[in-house]
Amino acid sequence: MLVVRLVLLVLAFPLLRALLRAPDDPTPRRRSTRWCAAAGVLAAGVVLTVSLAGHADVGDFVPLALVTDWLHLSAMSLWVGGLVVLAVAALAQCDLDELDNIVPRFSRVALTCVCALIVTGAYQTWRQVGGLEAFKRTDFGQLLIIKLAIFAVLLIVATRSRAITQYLFRPPIPDSELVPVVSGGAGDYALERPDRRDDPDDDPDEMFDDDYERRTLRRMVGFEVLLAVAILVVSALLVNAQPGRTALKTLAFSGGSTGVTLKSDQIWVDLTFAPGSVGANDIHINTLLPSGAVITPLDLKLTLDQPAKGIAPLDVPVIAAGPGHYLATGVTIPLAGQWRVTARALRSPTVEDTVVGTVDIR
Repeated sequence: MLVVRLVLLVLAFPLLRALLRAPDDPTPRRRSTRWCAAAGVLAAGVVLTVSLAGHADVGDFVPLALVTDWLHLSAMSLWVGGLVVLAVAALAQCDLDELDNIVPRFSRVALTCVCALIVTGAYQTWRQVGGLEAFKRTDFGQLLIIKLAIFAVLLIVATRSRAITQYLFRPPIPDSELVPVVSGGAGDYALERPDRRDDPDDDPDEMFDDDYERRTLRRMVGFEVLLAVAILVVSALLVNAQPGRTALKTLAFSGGSTGVTLKSDQIWVDLTFAPGSVGANDIHINTLLPSGAVITPLDLKLTLDQPAKGIAPLDVPVIAAGPGHYLATGVTIPLAGQWRVTARALRSPTVEDTVVGTVDIR
């Protein structure tokens, strides 16, 4: 997915140069529907590569999870990207008349993005966390609390920005409210559209200064960008954390389980057998680099055998449960004693690492 993402970004570079060419560039330009559609397809593809490489691609309801994750990331990208452009370009260089064509439109887009973030975020929380207990007992849940707290502050700041936007860029007064203005004699008058910021019903003591409000709006937008960056940092940590639902299952087995870590110079495979006794067991498997970082092999195969008793290798079916995390449920271990565990991790199409160890089954 990273390679695909890089290819899409390389393809996007010349397209963006053409779409964003300076207005005074003598080279003719045509922002045709095809060009804009191509830009939209590339952007959607870049976001999709992120969804396909994260938690949305594993677990239950994968198709729906991929769609909601894609919508979530797209909405966040539109909102944050727009805020950056608004803060460093539009609000810094344009006058109020120019901003009148930019800010209200972006404000409507931002409101739509926020609604999409709330709806899709709620679904992702239910799918990956499951319940309130995961918020208290898992790293994933605690990181999510931090993310939600920052998002709440961001919404408060965004509400303030929206209030300033509604003041500075009120909709034009309809023709029915045009004011007659006498230009010469008693019979000479014309209809004039009063300034939208000079509403006669406004209390003079509560009138705002346009320049001050514009500066305030730029500060608020800049603060929104900083908060959004903080959310992205926490989101990066969430991607590498074990989802709350899976982490709770692991914790539930911690009181009656046994395990072993199979090590080599290239990869570590950590296994936890619950309840670690004869009969049906659930096996949680985590793949790590020797440095401790999570690694997700292309394929993982697991076998159990007892050579001393002539028991041939038993294939253990494993399923992906998250980045670098696998699960085997209901694995029947018929005898107590020391079992040899062999894991084969396919790190690339041509490189497979084999690690071996023993585990005690009661």
